[in-house]
Amino acid sequence: LATLPWTLNGELYPMAARSTCAGISTMTNWIFNFIVAGSFLTLVETPLETQGTFWLLSGIAVAGFVWLWAYMPETRGKTLGEINQMFEELAGVRSSFYRQSL
Repeated sequence: LATLPWTLNGELYPMAARSTCAGISTMTNWIFNFIVAGSFLTLVETPLETQGTFWLLSGIAVAGFVWLWAYMPETRGKTLGEINQMFEELAGVRSSFYRQSL
């Protein structure tokens, strides 16, 4: 995934909540990194062994990719206001931040 999560952090959140949301997503990223790193050696020692552990983690990554492919809307070529409006419509909420600035 390389820089994709960090790129999305810069695009998806409205300016008023961007720092808080980026902090929450960074924390979530490191928590899951800790879970994977902490459970890897334990999983290798189970009947899964090394190959099974890699297949399990690969399957989780593929499932996450499929979910993102299906549910993450395309934001290429859109302004932050358009992206915000798109997510408001998907979530069924209204943000006053862009309404005031438009």
